[in-house]
Amino acid sequence: MLPSVITFNALPAPKSPTRWHFDLRYLPLEPKPYHILLISRVDETSGHIEKLPIGCPADRDGLEFFPDTPADAAPTVARALVELFSTKATLGKERPSRLMTPDTGLAAEVGKELRRIGVSARELHNVAKSTPTAISTSNRLFEPVWQQMLREAKFHGVFATVLSMPEYINMSNIKLRAPERLMTEGPDAGQLTREQKEFLGILEYIKKWFEARPPSDKIDYCSVDIMAMNARRALAEYFPENPAEEVKDDADEGEAWAALDYALRLMTKPKNERNRQMIHKYLMTAIHPSDEDSTEDFLADIASTAHAILVHWCARAAENEIRSRYLFAACHHAEQALILAKKVSPADRYASPLVLVFLRDGFAPHLVPGSEHAVPALVVYKQCRIAYKMRNDQMRKEKRKMDAKREKEPNRYRCANAGCGILAEAGKMLKQCAGKCDIDQKPHYCSKECQRADWKNHKEFCKPGMPRSSTDMDAIDGPDIVGAGDFTIPITGANGQTTYISSSTMSPEELREFRDVAMLRDLPGGTLPSFEKYYV
Repeated sequence: MLPSVITFNALPAPKSPTRWHFDLRYLPLEPKPYHILLISRVDETSGHIEKLPIGCPADRDGLEFFPDTPADAAPTVARALVELFSTKATLGKERPSRLMTPDTGLAAEVGKELRRIGVSARELHNVAKSTPTAISTSNRLFEPVWQQMLREAKFHGVFATVLSMPEYINMSNIKLRAPERLMTEGPDAGQLTREQKEFLGILEYIKKWFEARPPSDKIDYCSVDIMAMNARRALAEYFPENPAEEVKDDADEGEAWAALDYALRLMTKPKNERNRQMIHKYLMTAIHPSDEDSTEDFLADIASTAHAILVHWCARAAENEIRSRYLFAACHHAEQALILAKKVSPADRYASPLVLVFLRDGFAPHLVPGSEHAVPALVVYKQCRIAYKMRNDQMRKEKRKMDAKREKEPNRYRCANAGCGILAEAGKMLKQCAGKCDIDQKPHYCSKECQRADWKNHKEFCKPGMPRSSTDMDAIDGPDIVGAGDFTIPITGANGQTTYISSSTMSPEELREFRDVAMLRDLPGGTLPSFEKYYV
């Protein structure tokens, strides 16, 4: 039995019945946000506010405690209640007669946890739902404390109104999103061989790692070819030499890389084996390691990567919504990912793809005047705002350049064969028709096969003075930034969004087949082409 439980059980019972309210709140105070446990006596003004988890160093955030559900929160909350009632004079140093909280799920789980850890007072095993009076009393207690916290966080004058007082968290009515499907979990995954599944599992690991890494001038982490090369190397060398059990042991000892490595392994387990809280635990270990031997840049790279993954972890937690607590936490992790990435990345390109996606889809909508969190987005999360503006400026500049090239010669940068979809970084990468059609009307093709397939369409136009045969070239779209020598193909997902995949080594035929594979993952039936021709 815990020493604090022994002390708690020895507390005297109150002379008259006492009812105590408690709740959880998230304080988005940058750069060190955290949760608090607020305890208040219903019929008086006494109470206590405690940062969670208890014992968290004052010089860092408290986000190692970030529960999704009442069951996640209950162990920490129950132990905190026992310890605080045993040690804090403001709580009277006597056993409460009754506990209550507004979250009914948390009430049930905390009651079970108090019983499990050995609290002897049976009346505390049944935590009640807080009354409106209890909630309003706790809010009155917290209001002046919150204003003081804002002042200490340098929010003065009009800026003190930027963040409204946090309300209690209700975790019982949140619907968590189903785990994301891996490459090996599509409807036709049964057709993959064991070797293909093993490789694709490691490719998924590399993909999740590289999408979160701070950018580099030396390596294009977004390149499919680079990912595949690293996956082959990891399959042959790294994973056989570093079994998961050994990596976990090193991670539990606080080693930064091992913690990130093990988190990625947990993220690429089958859907029914993934545990969000365990993934979160090891990502936070990667951010706050006890690793004293690694270089500052190495630790910054790892911490930035872990923060970027946690951006996604927060932003994609719930089904069809992002609650304020998760939005603020995602913004915090994005801020820290950007700050750390500046230490190791080019000055004009330091946001990882995962962070950029969040800035576009999760952060930018709140920059619109009148949106719910517009003011905090503008005032509190400065690095997010700067990175978002920088990326938009870069994309507009690149788009103007590409649009000018495409407008000048619309035929030249996309294969003219209907349905092919291949785009080229440079016009010379596509072969033009050698017939008698005018030079400015000539169609271009990525391969002889596409040229032969399009001949029936182009034949009547392959004469001097005829218009071009491809009728949809005026509205060419494509990625704003591509690498030198890249072929690109658009992939439209089930949600209607288009992603562009670029490669400097895959042939147009392989890119088209890769597109078909990706689209088959979202459709019933069909036959999966072999992945071996791409990677193995």
